[in-house]
Amino acid sequence: MLITISGMVGSGKGTVAALLGKRLRMPVYSIGDIRRAVAKKYGMTLEQYNRYGETHPATDHEPDNWAAREAKKTGRGVYDGRVMFHFIPQSVKVFLDCDERVGAQRISRDTSEKRKSEADLTEEKKALAALRRRIASDKRRYWKFYKLDVFDMRNYDLVVDTTNITPEQTMKKIMEYLANPNKDII
Repeated sequence: MLITISGMVGSGKGTVAALLGKRLRMPVYSIGDIRRAVAKKYGMTLEQYNRYGETHPATDHEPDNWAAREAKKTGRGVYDGRVMFHFIPQSVKVFLDCDERVGAQRISRDTSEKRKSEADLTEEKKALAALRRRIASDKRRYWKFYKLDVFDMRNYDLVVDTTNITPEQTMKKIMEYLANPNKDII
């Protein structure tokens, strides 16, 4: 089974992907973590790397193509990345939606190692501004390089609004969908 998780910044993509991977005993691949590691290698924040990527398509093409090859090779896994639904079309495609202010609050409270490579996002206002810049950059890059609107919900099999629910509740909704994909999940 292949599952792709896309969504808004701060919607819980990484957390939910990790929970699903553990529950389903499948490997989890995070394109964001790969990109953060490369950005760090070059002494950049993720935001700086995204801006650089707007004129250097390899920053997206390399991890996206790697994920597509890995999915084809293994046939299983949870792939956390905004364009993974496109690169792994045979996957169950999930989008995690979230109010941008809630997403910014989550980011500003996140003390994980991965956020340390990003700009100072401990203040909610800064996190909200950074979130908006990141979404704008993502939209530009994905349209320019792939002609994709990752925020078009028609691309997905399941859309879950995580604004007022926990990662565990989000995972439960995804598991319900996996058990019965024809049932409406509210």
